[in-house]
Amino acid sequence: MRLVLEKRKRDQGPKVCLWLSRLAPVLLAAAHFLLLTFPAFAGEARKTTAIRVEGEDIRVDGILDEPVWREHPGIGEFVQVEPRQGEPPTESTLIRLVYDEDALYIGVYCYDSSPKTILATQMSRDSRLRSDDNIEILLDTFHDRRNAYFFQTNPNGAMVDGRITESSRPNVNWDGIWQVKVAIVEDGWTAEFEIPFKTLAFRPGDNSWGFNAGRELARIREETRWASPSLDIRFNQVAMAGSIEGLEGLSQGVGLDIKPYGLVGYNRDVEAEDQSRILADAGVDVFYRATNNLMSSTTINTDFAETEVDTRQVNMTRFSLFFPEKRAFFLEDAGIFQFGIQGSGGGPDRRPPDIVPFFSRRIGLVED
Repeated sequence: MRLVLEKRKRDQGPKVCLWLSRLAPVLLAAAHFLLLTFPAFAGEARKTTAIRVEGEDIRVDGILDEPVWREHPGIGEFVQVEPRQGEPPTESTLIRLVYDEDALYIGVYCYDSSPKTILATQMSRDSRLRSDDNIEILLDTFHDRRNAYFFQTNPNGAMVDGRITESSRPNVNWDGIWQVKVAIVEDGWTAEFEIPFKTLAFRPGDNSWGFNAGRELARIREETRWASPSLDIRFNQVAMAGSIEGLEGLSQGVGLDIKPYGLVGYNRDVEAEDQSRILADAGVDVFYRATNNLMSSTTINTDFAETEVDTRQVNMTRFSLFFPEKRAFFLEDAGIFQFGIQGSGGGPDRRPPDIVPFFSRRIGLVED
């Protein structure tokens, strides 16, 4: 009897190992899903508290010389994402968060032992800053761990902003009203952000927002991050961000944005004097935030040509050129229509998506 039992155990051993080897990928996939969907499984997320300031004027000039910046302890050290994941950064980064009734102020001190080698080449709005030293900010104002606002700058003060929908890459065609100023100092560079609450959608009763910050040191290709410093996690994965607490008494305004336009032209035929005429047109776009997460968009006689100058492209193929949507009326909540295969597109440093199921830029074009 003993010999029979020992033989059965020896026969079952390989079967158990084979069963476990087949089950391992399923368990790993389930663990990955839980980490992304329920961040609590990854451990306690980082938290910080924003300090409210009353009656103190913060001049946004890039110089952190106001008393509030000296008194704030900062949100804590960053951690390397690459090249040495989990290790302390080569150069420290200090971020302080304060706010008043109207705006959130972010003071950033990027220490650098060699300020003469700071890389900053871009200046235009929504530039690609991957080759520059830069700082990026993520604000999940509804704390739904899916959607967020994205802000980025470099030592030149370039302004990059966008909307993150369902943790996709930022849509930088969205332009909010905010400002940032920077300064090069003897031991690095500093930046001051002012983000008015009227620019953001949020629930006034919530005192906690999702938050993350990252820094890239271009000359040594070092990336550091405040929360979720892992190569397996992208910065725009909102679920893995930390949080800001203590946000109380915020003013969102009436939530009304009116954008009128007027066009006047003069047309004259040099061969026929009586053919000259004056051309005029006018219209208005009205955006009203009916509730915290419901925006009403109304347009009257839309100016379909209202957009900033497109990047010049030379078409050497038989295919149409791709020009992204930049008109404010069509950009509101445009992320809802971004589904399907998105390729590597959407971000400030990525090519356009391979497939765009709904392409609003064609609306208003006149076909000959």
